[in-house]
Amino acid sequence: MREEEVEKLRGVVRDCVSKHLYFSAIFFANKVAAFTNDPADIYMQAQALFLGRQYRRAFHLLNASQIVLRDLRFRYLAAKCLVLSIYSLTTLVTVVFINLLHVLVFRLLLVD
Repeated sequence: MREEEVEKLRGVVRDCVSKHLYFSAIFFANKVAAFTNDPADIYMQAQALFLGRQYRRAFHLLNASQIVLRDLRFRYLAAKCLVLSIYSLTTLVTVVFINLLHVLVFRLLLVD
């Protein structure tokens, strides 16, 4: 793919992010990163994944690239992704637990 076409796709990704169209940004960032394998494009894809709240995918992408060991930007974004994915999992467990409590209390009320 020619450099002009790749630069157009990068512009599309930036435009999608600025318009909060994160899933479209993820799609086009994936294409750009696959074509170029450039660290800046991989970071752009990880940012799009992060903004689209796909924290585990972003963390996996950053962790799979060996650049995370050398570049502070990559490490910082990977840490944010890890923290937010753990927070999301904790929130999910809390919601499930609260729903389970509601079911148990409802059943107890029906028994009486």
